[in-house]
Amino acid sequence: MNLFLFAVCFFGWGFAIFIMTIVGKALDQKTIIVCNLIGYLIANIYFVPRAKLAWTMNHGLATLVGILFVLSNLAYYKLCESGAQASVLAPLSGLYVIVPVILGILFLNEEPTIQKMGGVVLAIGAIYLLSSSPGAA
Repeated sequence: MNLFLFAVCFFGWGFAIFIMTIVGKALDQKTIIVCNLIGYLIANIYFVPRAKLAWTMNHGLATLVGILFVLSNLAYYKLCESGAQASVLAPLSGLYVIVPVILGILFLNEEPTIQKMGGVVLAIGAIYLLSSSPGAA
């Protein structure tokens, strides 16, 4: 595993989710999404200079990923707007990783190891502990 790329994902998503919580309480959703799109555009122009756009089903799926990210971001911002605490909302929404683990086992023939199943069980336990704490989302 490339440690640098892992660090970019870890800290990038970590800081982004934290910042999302701040702006979700301060700005309306339409403004946030427009600002997000500007950020995506700037990052794509800088980091992806030669995208291959010969349209295939995978291009359609990649577009679906973008749609899902926008919808998920909107839902997150709505939760922030409703007063959810960053210390609860960010870890709970970060547990989305359970979904691809289960789907990978069911549809991509990935091996359901003890470690993966243990991780899912611990993640579900974390959801319970975080959501049952005083002031939870």
